[in-house]
Amino acid sequence: MKKMKGQVISTCFVSMVGIILYTALNSTAINMSNTLNSYYEMNNFPDLFISVVRISKNKLDLIKRMEGVEKVEGRVVTEVQMKVKKGEPSVKLRFLGVDGEKELSRLTIVSGREIKADREVILLKKFAEDKKLDIGDNIRVQINKKEYIFKVVGLAEQPEYVYLMKDEQSILPPQGKFGVVFIGEEFLQNALSYKSQYNEVLVTLKNKKDIKGIKDRLEDKLDKYGLKRIVEKENQLSNRAISDEIKGLYGTATVVPMMFLVIAAIIISTIISRMVQKDRMTIGILKSLGYSDYEVLFHYIKCAVLIGGFGAVLGSVGGLYLSNVMTKMYAGLFNLPFLITKIYYRYILGGLIISIIITVIAGIAGAKRTLKIMPSESMKSEVPRGGKRIFLERAEKIWKNIKFSWKIVIRNIFRNRKRFITVVLGVSITYMVTIFPYYQMNIFSQIFNEHYGKFQTADYNINFTGPLKKSVILDLKNTLKIDDIEGKIEYPFELKNGWKSKNIPILGLKSKTQFYNFKNLRGESVDLPEDGILLTENLARKLDLTVGDHLLIKNFIPHRDDLEVEVVDIIKQNLGINGYMNIHYMEKYLVDKGMVTGALIHSKDIDRSKIENGKNIASVESTEDLINTSKEFLQITMGSVFLMVIFAGIMGFGIIYNATIISISERTIEFSTLEILGFSKIKIFKIILKETILMAVFGILIGIPLGIKTVELLADALQSDLYTLDPHLPVKVHIITTTTTIFFIALSQLFIIKKINNLDLLEVLKSRDF
Repeated sequence: MKKMKGQVISTCFVSMVGIILYTALNSTAINMSNTLNSYYEMNNFPDLFISVVRISKNKLDLIKRMEGVEKVEGRVVTEVQMKVKKGEPSVKLRFLGVDGEKELSRLTIVSGREIKADREVILLKKFAEDKKLDIGDNIRVQINKKEYIFKVVGLAEQPEYVYLMKDEQSILPPQGKFGVVFIGEEFLQNALSYKSQYNEVLVTLKNKKDIKGIKDRLEDKLDKYGLKRIVEKENQLSNRAISDEIKGLYGTATVVPMMFLVIAAIIISTIISRMVQKDRMTIGILKSLGYSDYEVLFHYIKCAVLIGGFGAVLGSVGGLYLSNVMTKMYAGLFNLPFLITKIYYRYILGGLIISIIITVIAGIAGAKRTLKIMPSESMKSEVPRGGKRIFLERAEKIWKNIKFSWKIVIRNIFRNRKRFITVVLGVSITYMVTIFPYYQMNIFSQIFNEHYGKFQTADYNINFTGPLKKSVILDLKNTLKIDDIEGKIEYPFELKNGWKSKNIPILGLKSKTQFYNFKNLRGESVDLPEDGILLTENLARKLDLTVGDHLLIKNFIPHRDDLEVEVVDIIKQNLGINGYMNIHYMEKYLVDKGMVTGALIHSKDIDRSKIENGKNIASVESTEDLINTSKEFLQITMGSVFLMVIFAGIMGFGIIYNATIISISERTIEFSTLEILGFSKIKIFKIILKETILMAVFGILIGIPLGIKTVELLADALQSDLYTLDPHLPVKVHIITTTTTIFFIALSQLFIIKKINNLDLLEVLKSRDF
């Protein structure tokens, strides 16, 4: 093994990467899962989150008395615009009323103290850090048309905001543009004229399995209180974001490490096979001294286990380190007051066992030839394999026009088809593993660029504090002196198709709106129909609906009935899920007439502060701000992309390097003869390089469809309510992936040059017994 240290080390690295990923991904997933579950348990994370227009405190007993319900608590929630200095980005704040005696969704105060006076608030820690606010600072807001100044007395975490999201449409961390503020419940009730009343209800259940049945019964009971939506724990925004991430970690931990370990096993098998070939005479002597076939076989299996085991031990150590790094990275992304990090010995042991099993199989596959070696025959030199003519040589007209060096390359490929196929597959897998992180980078950039600019073209999206008369649009137009402005209606509804349902916002817009470019799945432009609804692709899939189907819109607005509508078309939308309707159709059947809940504006030169400081303005979203936030998000993902590319590169390097070294070892006589014929070592290297280029070309050509299929499968598996991943791979991703694959192949060839320069080919020829 000493003479093969380069091959052994490169194989150890491939095995090590597999075990690193196995240990790190599984350990991180368990750390995050345990932390999340403990946090939820300690702070009583509810099973149901119910939004209503208004319900009195004593009416909560209706829910408490229901079978299967454990605890019920009401709370008041409202959203307001924070007053900021001129020129600063707007900030939307969600105020949550808190009461120290309540048990559900409890706060964990990480610094400062509890609220003791009316004008005191506690900030969500993440928002305070992003906005550089601290204990003792003041925030100024307007609630119900009255301005207040509150003093910050504490910073806290809350289980509903482990991942801070404003709504389903905002998957990016808001970076100080959205925050959560906890305030005394009684004070907020008085400020909103909600005395002894609530607009949100939190529920925990005794029997979680009956959650669907209880939800249905709650819908009937709470309809008269203006039920808006009931969100189950699994669909709560923050919980869904972190749960999807943990699920993704488990899925990756199942597939990716095995790819590395299988490749490592193939390489180990090849190395052992080569060792057996070189030790043929020694094996014969050992057998003649009385060693059995299985003792000799066991010796080579030990070599295989040593290579794989060494890689597994290094991988376990590296996996523990990477797990620690990843857990801390996730802790930075998610807002958790504590972290449970443990060393999971079962994954260390599991990694070692998997590695040993795979390497034992690889060792047996590589060393099984030892069983056929007879002591008497092993004393003779092995008969060289016959140099049969390949089929191309029979086509004399073609063959004679091929250069001599290329003839050597082609003959070698056809005479060592197994090695050729192995290397080609190795390059294909390297391409396949490398393309996904590049796809991720490209798709998220594409999602943001297409959503904010091509699909939704408004420069500003304004939301009012509540429904306002349509005349407000004309007022805004005259005040801001802008030409392009449209009113919109946006309400959350429950969409039902049989037993499948989804709570989503429906947008009501003008039929020929200039602020949205709707395209159906055939890529055709679509206008909003006079009646019926347009659904986004992801939503239609979740509700199992196609064009022409009908769905039920459950209406929470008092004195308005539910509506059955036709799905007129299904449109593409990468970010979020929505339904879109003609604004007049919505006014006729779903909402109050003559009202709007917001406006869309085309103008880059308006005085933003005029909008933000206006009455009844809940939030102002600038497309430019959202694009800038998306760029920050993409920078965060660069680290994981770089790591995956490096891991894929190690695999590609290991495959090409080992295959080339074995090829050189098997062809020393051939190369020695070429040297006698006048070939320099550079020319011999060029022959090897041509073989490598040919195998790389085939490997990449096969890797392209494999990569496309992999991306299609993973994109489908990673679809969520937050985003829809288009599996289409642009040419530039293939170019980058091809360039990266070629780079790692070229790197392996640099080591090959050194190996050839150190070979004494003539000495090999002298020592050969003919």
